[in-house]
Amino acid sequence: ELYRGVRYVDEVPSLGIDSYLSDNAGLTWSPTETLSTSLSIENLNDDGHVEFGAGKEIERSAFFRVRWGF
Repeated sequence: ELYRGVRYVDEVPSLGIDSYLSDNAGLTWSPTETLSTSLSIENLNDDGHVEFGAGKEIERSAFFRVRWGF
């Protein structure tokens, strides 16, 4: 399974937040019904940006996950 998401957020001048484009992608592999692994990367196109409400810079990040159900 492959995921790709792109979103644009306009600037919020009253809070000093610039507009940004967020580009995220993920890949999931499920060799069995009860086992899966996935890799997700957020902010592919940018080192980071400030989001409304967070008040801090959201940096590029990667997540690796293994799920096992029984």
